[in-house]
Amino acid sequence: MLSITRQVLADMHIFSVQKAAKDLKDNRFSEWQKTQYLLASFVLTLVYSAAGGFFPQEFAFQTYAKSVGYLISAPLIYLTVRHLFLINEKFDDSDFIGRFTILGFPAFVQSILLSWLIYLIALLISFFIPFGEFFTEIFSVIFPPVFYLIYYLRLKTGFKILCA
Repeated sequence: MLSITRQVLADMHIFSVQKAAKDLKDNRFSEWQKTQYLLASFVLTLVYSAAGGFFPQEFAFQTYAKSVGYLISAPLIYLTVRHLFLINEKFDDSDFIGRFTILGFPAFVQSILLSWLIYLIALLISFFIPFGEFFTEIFSVIFPPVFYLIYYLRLKTGFKILCA
């Protein structure tokens, strides 16, 4: 079982949206490989949710500020997915879900790493400024939309490479 997992992970583009886009463009993914990206996305989402999502120290939605951040994110998610759909539609109007799944996995990994880095920097800043708790609450509002914006920009990069 462990050797199968190692082989699956070795064949995936975990950190590179660009490499995944180039392989998609060259039609190098089988249906099984696309399914592996889908399964990996589900597992990563479960792990990320179990870790507390956007805020590692506590469950999201515990404060009003975090709820507002997620409410702001909802239309952002719709608009960004719609925009990616339109890019795909202009290109060849096929396999949007497969492309989104494959490009979305490395984009999600990159977004998690970058957003946690941003969060840690903001947390450090909050220790050294007056009213640091207030800063943390404000950051809680803007952090989820920033995460989705990073995710969208990484996905858009992949779709632009694919459609070039």
